[in-house]
Amino acid sequence: MTVKELREQLKDFNDDDIVVVSKDGEGNDFSLLADLGQDMYVASSTWSGEIYPREYDEQYFMDREEYEEVKAEAQKCVTLWPAN
Repeated sequence: MTVKELREQLKDFNDDDIVVVSKDGEGNDFSLLADLGQDMYVASSTWSGEIYPREYDEQYFMDREEYEEVKAEAQKCVTLWPAN
């Protein structure tokens, strides 16, 4: 889903509704949305993957060369962070 598609789906929702994030696709647990981030996503399968910061950060675990390799294959994404 893209941000454009998400906006389209949310256009008729009440602005005062809370946002809840599901732990998994089966709805086994839920949490309030605490924050969002702008990251990069690299899929490891059709249902999961890893996120990385969009900008290189020396405190991150990768060195600059590894970061550039990830960046070349990653997709920009919005990351939704649950409260718990």
